[in-house]
Amino acid sequence: MIFSGNTSYDKSSELIESINKILSDKWSHRQIAEGKKVEIPHQWGEDVIGITASRYKREGWIVTRIVQVTGSQRGYFLKFRNPKWKTYDDQFR
Repeated sequence: MIFSGNTSYDKSSELIESINKILSDKWSHRQIAEGKKVEIPHQWGEDVIGITASRYKREGWIVTRIVQVTGSQRGYFLKFRNPKWKTYDDQFR
């Protein structure tokens, strides 16, 4: 169990505030179907990214963690899908 006062949990709360702003923006048809990919600065750390993904999953989101390696650098992403939304293709059947 994670309690407030835990540094990683508190950082996760800050990250969630930023992600919520991105998720509340307009979604394209492709994003609705495939998910909205949000880049997470590596400074947040893998533990904070993991806690954040878990918290969204508990709220019903489908969340995929992505690590993209280019050269000697890693990029961290979370991809969000809302399972309650119809996919783009479903809208035209």
